[in-house]
Amino acid sequence: MEIGISTASFYPMQTEDTIKIISDMESSLCEVFLEAEYEYGKEFIRELKKRMESCGVRTNSVHAFCATFEHQLFSEYERRRRDAIVLYKKVLEAASVLGAKYYTFHGDNNSTSFKNINIDHYYKCLSEIAYIARSYDVYLAWENVVRSRTSRPDFIKKIRDITDDVKFTLDIKQARRAGVPLSEYIKAMGDDMVNVHVSDYDTNNTCLLPGKGEFDFCGFFRTLKENGYKNDVIIEVYSTDYSDYGEIKDAFEYLKGLAV
Repeated sequence: MEIGISTASFYPMQTEDTIKIISDMESSLCEVFLEAEYEYGKEFIRELKKRMESCGVRTNSVHAFCATFEHQLFSEYERRRRDAIVLYKKVLEAASVLGAKYYTFHGDNNSTSFKNINIDHYYKCLSEIAYIARSYDVYLAWENVVRSRTSRPDFIKKIRDITDDVKFTLDIKQARRAGVPLSEYIKAMGDDMVNVHVSDYDTNNTCLLPGKGEFDFCGFFRTLKENGYKNDVIIEVYSTDYSDYGEIKDAFEYLKGLAV
């Protein structure tokens, strides 16, 4: 396991400016969160890649400003869906250029049951976007977001039953907000869990820097190791969760000690 830091942890700082900060914390791994459609562009990605290479920082996962299009990838209105696919492909190309293996994916923002949706259409859309991702040598890594269908472990199991081309990102704070035990997500994702977002929490806060709350990180890392997890663990918090960068560095060092 390797510990990294999400560029989103520094929002609203511009994405490219976070790379030097992450490097200064002696982290060589980040998750790149592309915060605007402008950042999907080829010129921006080329410059971002140069900056990452000069700072010795790499990425295995890319996250998009998904609120603008991901939910439309399942739309029954074909023109909306095709427009969304145009943006989707731009993010996949960006991921490929940056050397990322995974696209951290929220999907449609509806966590209700399948009762009122066209199942055949839904699975057709999923198959298409999974196929497109693989054409860029990238896997979708669907995250257990509280507003997404993946907030329910039973949905994750359904996806694993129908395709081998979708992987999963486990997020601690999203599990907390959904009120679902992490163990249920870990079981549902199985060996298709390829990315982990970590943060801490207490009775008053659902997102804190690791080590600042009551989450059992020792037990969590032990569980990951027992389940054979060997991929990345990414610190993803909000800029309101710390006062200075030294606190992120402390959290990074704390997790490094547990990942050994």
